[in-house]
Amino acid sequence: MLRVLQQLRELQNHIMQDNYQLFVSQLDAVCREFPHLQIKTLDGRQYLKGSIEISNAEQTATKSYLIEIHFSDDFPHRFPKLFEVGGDIPCEADFHKYPDNSCCITAPIDEFFKCKSGITILRFVKEEVIPYLANQWYRQIAGKYKNEYSHGHKGQVEGYYDYAFGEKKNNLGRNDMCFCGSKKKYKKCCHTEISKWQQIGKERVKNYLNNI
Repeated sequence: MLRVLQQLRELQNHIMQDNYQLFVSQLDAVCREFPHLQIKTLDGRQYLKGSIEISNAEQTATKSYLIEIHFSDDFPHRFPKLFEVGGDIPCEADFHKYPDNSCCITAPIDEFFKCKSGITILRFVKEEVIPYLANQWYRQIAGKYKNEYSHGHKGQVEGYYDYAFGEKKNNLGRNDMCFCGSKKKYKKCCHTEISKWQQIGKERVKNYLNNI
């Protein structure tokens, strides 16, 4: 039994190393497209650090955010880790930013489906980081977010709602890995919960959401 566990750990370490090498292989391409980002090294691991500039719709004003992008163990089937390190976003739950400067970009279920077939760092920056930062700037100006999941439990519930009833309704097979990160098959994890929501009905769940 101990030998089997050791072999599993060795396999996991091998997979993680392969994932890290994939992450590293993509860094140059991101720096070429975003020249204000540079490759840095911390504790023997490479990451990106620099500024991302956000422009308003009229291209008449800009806002710059200092960020870091680090490897995450489940990359490319989960987002890399994003940190806003310039202090322009408060480290508060309502601002989707944690005390360690890491950023909560979206609900876990939404992240799972966006990364289901694998995500590149460049796509992550263009499709997730820039919209996240743009929404932060929008909040500074307008006092509220635009089309953003709530933080914490309510955001997770909103994400489930989208995939149970909305345009993002999932096509996950029963034997696919579950979106929640449990590493269990969908049929033995969140499938039952999603099915219950669908039986309860869209309007009842929507009313529940509005009352949270």
